Amino acid sequence: MKKTLLLLVAFALTMAASGQRLTVSPRLSGQQVKGKYEFSTTHKSAERGGQLQLAQSRKAPARVDVITEQPEGELRTYQRSGGAMYNMWNYLFTTYQDGGAMKMVFAPDGKTVYMQDPISQAAAGTWVKGTLSTNGKILTVPLNQFIIYYDDMGYGLMTAWVDVTVDGNGNLQQSVNSDIHQAIFTLHDDGTISLNGSSGDVETFECSGLGLIYDDDLSWAGYADWESVYTPFDGTPVELPDGAVLEDFSMSYVDSYGSASGKMVKVAMMGNDVYVQGFSSYAPDGVMKGTLSGDKVVFPSDQYIGIGSSKFLNMMGLDAEYMMLDNLEFDYDAASRTMTASDILATVAGESIMEEYGQPVIAPYSDHAATPANPEVIDFVD
Repeated sequence: MKKTLLLLVAFALTMAASGQRLTVSPRLSGQQVKGKYEFSTTHKSAERGGQLQLAQSRKAPARVDVITEQPEGELRTYQRSGGAMYNMWNYLFTTYQDGGAMKMVFAPDGKTVYMQDPISQAAAGTWVKGTLSTNGKILTVPLNQFIIYYDDMGYGLMTAWVDVTVDGNGNLQQSVNSDIHQAIFTLHDDGTISLNGSSGDVETFECSGLGLIYDDDLSWAGYADWESVYTPFDGTPVELPDGAVLEDFSMSYVDSYGSASGKMVKVAMMGNDVYVQGFSSYAPDGVMKGTLSGDKVVFPSDQYIGIGSSKFLNMMGLDAEYMMLDNLEFDYDAASRTMTASDILATVAGESIMEEYGQPVIAPYSDHAATPANPEVIDFVD
């Protein structure tokens, strides 16, 4: 099924009596889209398409003040909620942080805390540093910390407090609040952590919150989070049992544009338990577990497979209308050990489809040389 880019990013969540329809999105659940915004043209954000990647340069070393490695200490994982805004190809979108993952490291000194990807929609995989109050209830994170630096471009993105309003003509007006030098978070007794002093509305695009700016001219990069709340998460992804032997299988499928495609996966069968690993590009080690019963293999939907792109990822079965299924059912041919489904295998974060595999067929893989369908000799040299 062909979808335009706009639909891919902004297709809204709807509800139906028979179930919930998921948002179709290549990255996240975009609830609203604003017209093209005039960002600084020197930053080539259109060419990058909003995708954050650590850039390397032969001309200069990477910045040492970008924390790329997980710091030492106790790692804690949280589930995000709140509002967010992001920039893709110079178009602004608002969304919800639901389904997003936040990792924090509490250092051995008892006062230093590191946050990974402080801006929910900018998954650079890097860390910023903050300090706990003596009573452990307030976390102060200085602004102007880099989350990424493009060495070959000579600029990077760093945290800032941004304010976005809409004027009488419906145009966005944004400013960097230079009076705010730090983001303040409260650590509550129930374990949740919340961002103080922020506000926003995904419908109107107005917000005041933690965002990103370019360091060379301090212009806004189109990213912001507000009313952020981080709730402790202790979910465990599906794991392979001890003694599981993975075999190479191929998975052919119909992609979101209606074209035939395929990829390699790993399969382990232990009694009636069937494990499939590697179907998700976002969580390559993620596993889904099904049960073999007669000529059917049934995979329950909503299996947690791990974290990818700073999001909690679940395996989901969907029908052709993107309605959630209780189970994704495969027909099983014991002779060929082939599993065939007529529905969609999807990787989902919150209410957003990250990737989809229509009518997947999972079969043992055998390495063999390709043979042309109609070979023809066009020249010969003795």
